[in-house]
Amino acid sequence: MSLKELVEFDKTLKRTFGTVDYGSLHFGESEIAAKEAIVFMLVGLKGHWKLPVGYFFVRGTRAAIQAGLIGNCLEMSHQVGVNVWTLTMDGAQHNISTFNALGANLQPNDLNELKTTFSNPCPGANHFVNAILDPPT
Repeated sequence: MSLKELVEFDKTLKRTFGTVDYGSLHFGESEIAAKEAIVFMLVGLKGHWKLPVGYFFVRGTRAAIQAGLIGNCLEMSHQVGVNVWTLTMDGAQHNISTFNALGANLQPNDLNELKTTFSNPCPGANHFVNAILDPPT
């Protein structure tokens, strides 16, 4: 999701807003203005509900960082008893690289090496997560 690039300092809170923010995770980019937001949303498979569970302000996130954020979201979901069975992202190249960093293989050299799942990284979560690329509309 695109954001307007704007950095402001709030004198009352003594805090800067509008910069790259990965929450409790730190990757040394906190002084850079954010241009996009990554939003994590859980959607019910059997019920009709959607719940945003996290958002991060970024500026061109690398696949390894995005995979770390996803792993963090999977772990937090698992801790509260939510089983994540599917992860859906659009087909941008950095998202394909993120899936590959998580353990899937969506761009194999040989079709027999195609792998559309990855192991849930949470201790005690003994299931795979399906990797789905959302087609453009």
